[in-house]
Amino acid sequence: MTRLHILVVSPKAETIRTWIKGKANEYYNSIIHIAMNGVEGLHKAQKFMPVLIIADNNLPDMNGMSFASVIKGTIECQDSKILVFDVKPNSILSNTKADFFLPVMDERQLKIFITAHIDSFFQNQYVMAAHRDEYESRKMEQLNQLPKQIDNNWVRISNIFSPYDELSGDGFDYWISPQSNTEEGVLYGFLYDCTGHGPESYPLVSSIRSLLKKNLRMYEFHRFPSLSCVMSKANDTIMDTTPSNTLTPAAAVTFYVNFKDNKLKYCPAGIPSFFVRYIGEDGYEKIECRNYLLGMFPNASFDEQEMSLTGVDELVFSSDGFSEILYHQDDDSSKEAKHDDVSAVTIQLKRPNLDKEMGV
Repeated sequence: MTRLHILVVSPKAETIRTWIKGKANEYYNSIIHIAMNGVEGLHKAQKFMPVLIIADNNLPDMNGMSFASVIKGTIECQDSKILVFDVKPNSILSNTKADFFLPVMDERQLKIFITAHIDSFFQNQYVMAAHRDEYESRKMEQLNQLPKQIDNNWVRISNIFSPYDELSGDGFDYWISPQSNTEEGVLYGFLYDCTGHGPESYPLVSSIRSLLKKNLRMYEFHRFPSLSCVMSKANDTIMDTTPSNTLTPAAAVTFYVNFKDNKLKYCPAGIPSFFVRYIGEDGYEKIECRNYLLGMFPNASFDEQEMSLTGVDELVFSSDGFSEILYHQDDDSSKEAKHDDVSAVTIQLKRPNLDKEMGV
């Protein structure tokens, strides 16, 4: 296998090499070269054709952004990716050809950001590329499993599915029972939120989905007596198939809506809440839930709950990522936008006779 080359150009290049050598050696046993100034860096870049160049913006002989533009113009390095660090605010040159920039920061912060960049760079450029066909296949499989919107005379069901890292750690499914003899039908569904996301979490995500769907179908066909049984059987299977020294917890909720009886049954497992909007109200009421996560304790029990849908206009079952956005919009302390998978199932009840229901 061809060894990949990395070039660090900075008066403190030796220090930076010690920061990144462990990360770089995890991927293809990379070789790290160093140069103390721009001229030396130009010669070594053309000689070794590095896949990644980390350049100080304050080189002894030239500006790091100008160095990046020169390097990108050479035949040998036109495909190299260049990170320039120690860039002062509002000082990025209009004609620089660097791919990434880091602002001025202290040494501790610089180490954190550069090592994180190394990890992200190799994951995106090489590890993912090596498995791209499989990765794309899994993405398509996950998307194809999403249920379609349902819109009929008595309910409108829509969903939100927004992975943080292409492959989500969340998922959901729902369906109207074809066995129902009532005009309104019966809705079955579930939503889950696994630990992590991305390709490393996908096997767990896929197995949780299959397990919940199978068990909820068993409930639909009266093989399981309750949603509590659906969850406890899922938990037993996870505990039986997971090594004793490994925890793979997942939050989930199963739900059942009988439109004729105007009744909701639900059973949470680590999902902290769901949301209800009542007729004539603008906001949502949070319904708190308490139960164990799936895959945390053997022989755990899960409590099925029931509530009347009289006066209810809309139900929302969601992952943590959605509820954090919905109820923490004024909290900007993290200075970050969405940083988790976001999934939600919205059930909007259609009320042909609101006056009767509201007692008017």
